[in-house]
Amino acid sequence: MNELVSIIKSFIRRILFVLDPLYVASYKLTQPHSKHIPPMKRRVRVGNHYRIDTFLNSGLRCYEPLKQAIKTYQANQLEGLRILDFGAGCGRTLQYSSRDFDKIWATDIDAEAINFVARDYPEVVASCNTYDPPTDYEENFFDVIYSVSIWTHIPPVSQEAWLQEIQRILKKDGLALITFLGENCLQNESFHQTYDFNLTPEFLVEKGLIYIEYPRILKRNSISQTGQPYGVTYHSNEYISKVWSQWFDVLNIQKSVIDNLQNLAILKKR
Repeated sequence: MNELVSIIKSFIRRILFVLDPLYVASYKLTQPHSKHIPPMKRRVRVGNHYRIDTFLNSGLRCYEPLKQAIKTYQANQLEGLRILDFGAGCGRTLQYSSRDFDKIWATDIDAEAINFVARDYPEVVASCNTYDPPTDYEENFFDVIYSVSIWTHIPPVSQEAWLQEIQRILKKDGLALITFLGENCLQNESFHQTYDFNLTPEFLVEKGLIYIEYPRILKRNSISQTGQPYGVTYHSNEYISKVWSQWFDVLNIQKSVIDNLQNLAILKKR
């Protein structure tokens, strides 16, 4: 029975993929303000967004706390800032940040997603990065680097290496805005049951960091598609404050502000 259900779901998914160009075209006709709509193949890799409106709304819920943090910690000076969307994917958050900032860069490990960004966002400097640092950016180049749902997936060794790289390419007093999954996410039943991990907030507080690599089949269908380590990572607030302070001043940690789920660490380069 389970096999039959799986076959039916796969068949429906293929039909949706085939019809999606018509769906996108009709949506743009009825909602002319929605310029940047990636194909369904790309949307589903950043949250199973088969529906366009859920993709757009998710991006807005990710972006608004980032914008507010930039305004608050950059003394409301938004003009002229160099912004990097690290792990931009197909532009879920970029569709909004690119409207507010005129100097914006985007990078991701997913070459197909970055190719879409390069085509659809001519005003953005888009490039593909490798699984491990460094990037090709100069030292002390960016005023703000934000990263949505990247430190939620990479293993601890990679996290530390990339934190050092973020620090390298940020200007002095620059902001790094990084989202993470905390104790509050383990209390979110719909999210927690999706991965079927037997974890508790108390266990996370005790360990500080928990990384669980995805099974091979999930990794193959994930956004990275690199064959490199890739899973789900949880951090306690105490871990962020203690460990990440090796590279940054931890200015604030905001709970559940990113898409009503992830926490936001607001970091400043010393």
